[in-house]
Amino acid sequence: MDLVKNPFLLMLSLEVLPAITEDKQDLTTFKVTRVQLYDTFVVHWLEVNQRRQESNALSMDDRNVFDQLLDAGFTSMGIDYSTRLALAIFDRQDGRPVVQYKDLHDSDSWKEEFFGPEPVTRLLQESSPLTRSGDQFWFIHRTMLEYFFSRVIYSPATMDNEFDPQAKNESFAAHAIGLGNPLFGYNLVAEPSIIQFLCDRVKLDAAFEQQLRSLIDQSKTDESATIAATNAITILVRADMSFHGVDLRGVKIPGADLSDGQFDSTQFQGADLRRVNLSRCWLRQADMSSARMEGVQFGELPYLEMDANVYTCAYSPDGGTLALGLGKGRDSMGIYDTSSWTETFRLRGAPAVLDVAFSPNGQVIVSGEETGMLRLRDCCSGQDISVLEGHNIFVRSVAFSPCGKQIASASHDKTVRLWDMQTGEIRFVLEGHTNFVTSVKYSPKGEQLVSGGWDETIRFWDPVTGEPRVVLRSSYAFVHCLVYSPDGQWVVSGHPLGELQFWNTVTYKVTLLSYMTAQVNRVTVSPDGRHIALLSTCHTIDLLDRPSGELLSSTTLEADNIQALVFSPASQQLAIGTNHGSVKLWNLDSDKPGVDLKGHVGGVDSIAYSPCGQWIASGSGDMSVKLWRRQQQANEAENWLCFSTIRGFIGSIHDIAWNPVVEMEFVTTCMDGSIRVWRVSSSDGGVVVKLHWGSRLGILCAADMILKSVIDLGPVNKKLLTQRGAISPLVNEQDD
Repeated sequence: MDLVKNPFLLMLSLEVLPAITEDKQDLTTFKVTRVQLYDTFVVHWLEVNQRRQESNALSMDDRNVFDQLLDAGFTSMGIDYSTRLALAIFDRQDGRPVVQYKDLHDSDSWKEEFFGPEPVTRLLQESSPLTRSGDQFWFIHRTMLEYFFSRVIYSPATMDNEFDPQAKNESFAAHAIGLGNPLFGYNLVAEPSIIQFLCDRVKLDAAFEQQLRSLIDQSKTDESATIAATNAITILVRADMSFHGVDLRGVKIPGADLSDGQFDSTQFQGADLRRVNLSRCWLRQADMSSARMEGVQFGELPYLEMDANVYTCAYSPDGGTLALGLGKGRDSMGIYDTSSWTETFRLRGAPAVLDVAFSPNGQVIVSGEETGMLRLRDCCSGQDISVLEGHNIFVRSVAFSPCGKQIASASHDKTVRLWDMQTGEIRFVLEGHTNFVTSVKYSPKGEQLVSGGWDETIRFWDPVTGEPRVVLRSSYAFVHCLVYSPDGQWVVSGHPLGELQFWNTVTYKVTLLSYMTAQVNRVTVSPDGRHIALLSTCHTIDLLDRPSGELLSSTTLEADNIQALVFSPASQQLAIGTNHGSVKLWNLDSDKPGVDLKGHVGGVDSIAYSPCGQWIASGSGDMSVKLWRRQQQANEAENWLCFSTIRGFIGSIHDIAWNPVVEMEFVTTCMDGSIRVWRVSSSDGGVVVKLHWGSRLGILCAADMILKSVIDLGPVNKKLLTQRGAISPLVNEQDD
């Protein structure tokens, strides 16, 4: 997944994996870490540049200096240069990656050591994995800066010692972690990439792990080791090192990220755990007596544990109070202050409360009970204000009108009742449901009331007159719950198996059916807003009328797995991309797809019509984009011809979009991380497609960077770079 999400890491891996794996017999058991990739890539980069310098025509002075670098070890000197530069960038620029150096202005600054005119400095700078634009310098990728900074904290003396335990231990002893180490001065918890490099080092070097554990112990008695201990335990936990049963009494690790850590039976007594992230940790029998734990994160919000079933809950309008409806225990209602989660009231010994609602001013709570009664209570004291009697069985839903003058209740007695808030009298008994009524809601402005129940109907009422309005029938059996949209234009109904339906409160039509998530793969709306096309996992395309929600047609393409769906600009046609490499065009006035555009050898993942509707661009998993042109003359059937195929991508084409402003220009995005803009023009030879602008996100973003990489890599063939995506290939070779 890291390779897919990080194009730079993918390019780097393609470059160095052959060298890492060449002597491995069984690759199924061989694991490659990120730090190994970067170690090998850096050595490879410096070796290539060493050969380039050897073949260059250097001046006498430069040749002498270069020979001295060879004697000292060109690769180790280059690594030392980049490591010191990374430390300076973090020390002097707080990690900002771009360094600006002007010869005269910065001759006396820290930058002189890395970018000055001295031959040693110049040769190392030109050979290091840096790029330059004018007077600005930066590493070829942000992760290269983080990698070299991680080497400041810990690095093996030589790459040859990587798999020699004795040599590694000697190397680590020579690089002991002292007060000058960045672990003591930098908060690495906010630098996940640096943490990852150091996690890889821990897995390769047991001595490094032991020194990090020593830093944690040191913090028990040494205040100056607090930051180092916080970094150390974060690194070890991220490296999956266990702390089960470990004595961490008195450690100082404020702000550490211990999420997913293993701390069963660990002793934390008296430890400084302020702001520590303990999300998803193993903490069985861990002892945290007397530990400082202000701001500790356990990965969950506060919770209330009840000794009775919780049937319902509701927040007050200002969010400051939470009311719970309870039952099947000794309690039936609880009211809590949400700022402190302290209980302000508990009703004991009363019948179970099935639903609660706050008045608009937040001062009164109405509850519906299993006995059929409604109770009004003061929100602050919990004392009864009045009891409303009328239903003879469960009250499943209660609601205040937006003005606060009326209360609605829904019951298993098959009725909805409207009550006067001031007098407690029944204003109307709304009859019509033939089974339990489970939900009742007022519209946001109070001009409409809706109810639903087990009779599979949704009924609208006039709350002022009590007159019935429209009755709708559910497509998904029982109605369990209802809710209005904030603007009152929609009512959403919930059903037994998780289905949802969206009802328009003006037309009283189902304007959008919410299919189960596993069933719908694509949804697209026509440009004129009249149609909705839905694609399901059973390869069925449903065409809905947008204003009414009526199903106009349903077509199944059994032989094809559909991967893309798009309307033409005139809204008269659907283009369908299949996994068989074809683009099917479906005219909406026909019952089935018509023209079939074949040519791709991989699945068609993206399709786009040009604004004029005369061109289609299709992108495929075969790493190409095809450009199709509509041909139609008088009295002839529609015909589309493929005029151009664009190749050179590394991966499937994710998306294609035409520019609505610049005529005949479209943009492609690819799995290789590239964004490319193409222009279509006519010439004597017909249609020509040229790359207008291209960017390789995270790798090479400007022409001078591309050219410098071609030069610095010396013997690496330019064609190879093109194949690997370092340079976006152009359609016409002479334009390259």
